[in-house]
Amino acid sequence: MAKNGFVIGKCLFCRDSIYENEIWILNNKDQLAHLSCESKASEKDKKIADLETELKAAHYRIRVLERGLKKCLSEVSTKT
Repeated sequence: MAKNGFVIGKCLFCRDSIYENEIWILNNKDQLAHLSCESKASEKDKKIADLETELKAAHYRIRVLERGLKKCLSEVSTKT
C-alpha cells in the first residue's frame, strides 16, 4: 500500500493514478476523475474523453469477437 492509499483507477483527464483517499468523482458512464480535473475540464475535453472511452470499449468488443471467430473456425476445421 502506498502512502496515499490504494490506487483505484486512472483519471479520465490527467491520466494520473487516483488513490482511495483522494477526492474523486464517478460520472454517469462509470469514468473516474479527480474532482479538480473534472471542474477544470472544458466541454471539448469531456467529449474527447467520452470518445476515447467508447473507442476502448469498441476495441475490446472487437477482440472478443475475434476470439469467438477463431474458436468457431478451429472447431469447424477439426470437424472437417
